[in-house]
Amino acid sequence: MDASKIHTNVMKKQLLTIALSVLGLSGFTAQAQSYCSVSFSTGCTYGDYIDDVTIGTFSDMNTGCSSGSYYDGTSDTIEISLADPVAVSLTSGYSSQYYGIWIDLNSDGDFNDTGEFVWSNSTSSGTAGTATTGSFTIPSTFSTGTYRLRIIDHFGGSQMLASESCTGTSYGEYHDYTVKVNPASSCGTPLNLSAVTTQTTAGLNWDATTANYYVVEYDTSGFTLGTGDTVWVYTDTAYITGLMANTAYDFYVKGVCTGATSNVASITGVYTQCAAYATPYSQNFDNTLSGGSTNPSLPQCWEYYKSGSNTYSTYQYTYSSTWSPGNSGSGSLYLNASSSSSYLGDTSASMTPVIQGLDSATKMMEFYGRAGSSSYDGEFFLAYANANGDASSMRIFDTIQLASTTWGAKYTVYLDNAQTGDARIAFVMVCDGAYDYMYLDDISFADIPPCPEPISLTLNGTTQTSATIGWTSSSSAFNIEVGPMGFTQGTGTSYTSTTNSYTATGLTQNTYYDAYVMANCTSTGDGTSNWVGPFTFKTECGSFTSPYSEDFGYSDGSGSSSNPDLPDCW
Repeated sequence: MDASKIHTNVMKKQLLTIALSVLGLSGFTAQAQSYCSVSFSTGCTYGDYIDDVTIGTFSDMNTGCSSGSYYDGTSDTIEISLADPVAVSLTSGYSSQYYGIWIDLNSDGDFNDTGEFVWSNSTSSGTAGTATTGSFTIPSTFSTGTYRLRIIDHFGGSQMLASESCTGTSYGEYHDYTVKVNPASSCGTPLNLSAVTTQTTAGLNWDATTANYYVVEYDTSGFTLGTGDTVWVYTDTAYITGLMANTAYDFYVKGVCTGATSNVASITGVYTQCAAYATPYSQNFDNTLSGGSTNPSLPQCWEYYKSGSNTYSTYQYTYSSTWSPGNSGSGSLYLNASSSSSYLGDTSASMTPVIQGLDSATKMMEFYGRAGSSSYDGEFFLAYANANGDASSMRIFDTIQLASTTWGAKYTVYLDNAQTGDARIAFVMVCDGAYDYMYLDDISFADIPPCPEPISLTLNGTTQTSATIGWTSSSSAFNIEVGPMGFTQGTGTSYTSTTNSYTATGLTQNTYYDAYVMANCTSTGDGTSNWVGPFTFKTECGSFTSPYSEDFGYSDGSGSSSNPDLPDCW
């Protein structure tokens, strides 16, 4: 390039700089820069995303996994001040995350300069949804202005380095935001804000400043600052009452000095303690982050227990999937046990919240379940546990074997054998040397009704023209209706019984039927239960009249070397 071209380019740059300065658009140059992208080989698909972001008073919640593992938040502006500590709180959809924050404090289009790497966590994050917190301070030697801020997270490995502002790994995501750096405040920000909660109260504490007094603002998580409840205090503590149990709250504190107000300190997503749930209570796992073998990620107020030193001997976690959803939505509870004989007896247990009045022996539980494979047992145990969820308190009272690999089967358990001190129900898996896995969903608790439904319908026996159906119930009278599979109730044949079984006669050989059973408690003035069913069964085969043919068509299925899958009655 000749000297005249070089001189011309220099003049153009100088004129552009002067024009921008005159127009007061120097902040614009920071946002007009083109920044490097970060590439992840897998990205955030499996939960390794930045979910909740709180920096100072700015919050961006429930952002989830973004397309291309990149979240463009540059339309949002985070405001901070020079020489003032800025609180950071980040969550992810998976455990063991490392985070890093950079600010392009000289607007040169990169994050490589001294002081631009402002924060990282030295130890990996906890379970999914657990906040990783810290703070950073922009020294007063930097200039005020509007800049680009970047957050990166990645799974596992080690603490992020300053040089990794453009570096991705296998699992992770990154966010970009706009940040406005204001002049230093003459009224110091309250530092090290912390909170301790009970079911209905919160005690706040922070480092005292020279402020004359402090203003505390709070409300349920996600509220807009300026719309919450406020209290004024003259010391570095505050005691908040009248909160709701098991609820996330955000707390903000600012100091008021003579002629000035400090920046706001914040602590967000603080849960009050759990209280016992009154019935009816239900859980569908749809609003809980998906976990993994080392991260159960159970709903709020649930407890988890695991024995044994091997991670994979048995484990449980919230499972969320759109391609393999739960019974009523995307979420379910996943249970797994290893086939290894080296870990016999290892146990995992997911425990419900404390259910109010569970030990009154007047409660019932319902849930839906499906086995992972017809090749496995689909078996787990139910146990009572105390309010603390202590392993020593667990008392197994039932064995459940899931009969189907598809959703639809509802299981009803009457908790009428509960004892004093029983407060939770535990879903227990034990490693017995046989591989097994299954899913549970839509777990609910209610009061046992005056006329309980019959449970555990079974086929006790069939002939070519009859079938004996049994059930479990404490009632002494029952209504039964039987008809061809898929029949509309009210069009079948009705029967009554005074025992826990009935034999339907006059049926047709080799035919599928549906049966419904209802408890009849009218003799005690308690009405009737809901119908239970359909319970499907098939009568035995008889002789076929000639001519007879079988073409082994599509409707007969397809077998294998281990499964002949022959037509009915072969």
